[in-house]
Amino acid sequence: MAIESQGVQIRRISTAAGSTGLTSNSSVISLTTARQIIRGDVAGDFTSDGFTTAMRIRFAGSTDNTAVYTLSSVAATAMAVYEPLVAMSSGTTVTIEGHLFTAIGEITGFNGPSGSVAIIDVTNLGSTAKEKLVGIRDEGNITLDVNLNTSAGQYQMALKDDRASRTLRTYDIKLTDNGTSTSQPSALYFDGYVTGFSITGSVDNAIKGSIAIELTSAVHWIAKV
Repeated sequence: MAIESQGVQIRRISTAAGSTGLTSNSSVISLTTARQIIRGDVAGDFTSDGFTTAMRIRFAGSTDNTAVYTLSSVAATAMAVYEPLVAMSSGTTVTIEGHLFTAIGEITGFNGPSGSVAIIDVTNLGSTAKEKLVGIRDEGNITLDVNLNTSAGQYQMALKDDRASRTLRTYDIKLTDNGTSTSQPSALYFDGYVTGFSITGSVDNAIKGSIAIELTSAVHWIAKV
């Protein structure tokens, strides 16, 4: 079934106080296939570390759990995610970083990510047909069409400032193919720089804007659950 575009959320990583969670390298945890993250250091506290429900989290120091995960619940010594986890041995030390995201308001349309790869011609005099290699993938860019809104809560002005300061940010796109109190829709997660921010106006019309974001990482597809 086709995915409806109405209701899609395109979000930028939040920079508000209390929007980031982080464990130190000394926080020993074990992961279970029950989608729980259990602390091994009894003195530690996930809530004191800043983690909250709905954060996107990633692991450093884990070769098994390399995807992006979404917190469904947070307690002092245990957190749960929507997505499946690979079990790790008890006592494994990893670092977990989590972030909340804020929707970029008043988006009327988007185009991208526009990923592609370069084709490298390696044909030589001994070739009987063209020979080619595939280059490194380029995730391209994404363009957002917006009704201009300068309210701080809409985050459009934050993107304008990101372009001026050349600041790298993380974004996600939440689709509409699932999502209840016990599930999550598909999503895309990526890093990028705002490279363009332009506005247009005309008689008897709202002021429109166009925001361009150049991707600088792989696009992580988060499957619906």
